[in-house]
Amino acid sequence: MADKAVVDTQGPNIDSILNEQRRFEPPAAFSKLAHVKSLAEYEALYKESIDDPDKFWSRIASELHWFKKWDKVLEWNCPWAKWFVGGKLNVAVNCVDRHVEAGHGEQVAFHWEGEPGDSRTITYADLQREVNKTANALAELGVDRSSCYVTNAVKHFRFTQDAPGKRRIHQTPDAVHVEACKPWLLAELAVVDPEVVVLLGATAGRALLGPTFRVTRDRGRLIPRTARPDEPAAWKGGWLLATLHPSAILRADDREAAYEGFLADLRVLMSV
Repeated sequence: MADKAVVDTQGPNIDSILNEQRRFEPPAAFSKLAHVKSLAEYEALYKESIDDPDKFWSRIASELHWFKKWDKVLEWNCPWAKWFVGGKLNVAVNCVDRHVEAGHGEQVAFHWEGEPGDSRTITYADLQREVNKTANALAELGVDRSSCYVTNAVKHFRFTQDAPGKRRIHQTPDAVHVEACKPWLLAELAVVDPEVVVLLGATAGRALLGPTFRVTRDRGRLIPRTARPDEPAAWKGGWLLATLHPSAILRADDREAAYEGFLADLRVLMSV
C-alpha cells in the first residue's frame, strides 16, 4: 500500500504549474485610446494601489459624481468591508446623466439586442429619457426612489457568439442558472428585508415563485411571500408583485400601451 500523501497546511494550498511568459501587445491605435495605455502604466497604478490604497481609491472615486463625499475610504473588519463610508451617490447619475451633461448625449451608450433578434442603438440621451420615464412612473405612484433597492435575480451574463467579432447575444438564463444564483439573491433580501418585491419579468418571477410562474398569468397582483423549506435566508414574509421586464416595453409594438400596463401593475403597490 502506498504511503499517504503529506499535505502542507502552512503553505499555499494551490500550486500552479502554469508557466506562461508570452505577451500579446495590443495594436498601437487601441493603446492610444485606452484608459491604461501600457503595461508600465498598469504596473505603476497597481503599485500605487498597494502602497497607499486609501489615496489611490480616493482619487479614482473622485472621478464620479458624489452628492456627499465619504468620511472614510475603507472600514475593514475582516472579513467585512465597507467602502466610502458616509458617502452618497446615485448610480443613474453616474452611469447616464453626467455623460449627457458633459456633452456626450449623442454618443452610443450600448447596442441592444432583443431575444427575438430585434435591435436598437441607444445613445446616452435615449437612455436618460427611458430611465427618467421609469423614475417618473414611480413618482406618479408616490413611491420614493430612495426607498427602492434594485438587484438581479441572476448574477452573471450568459451569451452566445455565433461568429467571430464583438457581437454578443444575451440568452435567457436556464433554471440551473437561476437556482445557482438564488443563495445570493435570498441573502440580499434577508439584509434589505423589503415589504414588497417587484418581479421584473420571467426570470425574476421564477427565481422566487418557481418554474410554473408565467408573467401573463401572474402579473399585477399581490402574492403573499411564503418561503420554501430549502430556503435558509432570514427573509420569510412580505409580498411579491410581478410585472413586465422593462425590455419588454422597448420591444412592444405599442410602447405606450405596454407602459400603461406596466403602470397599472405598479399601482397595485398602493394597496400595501
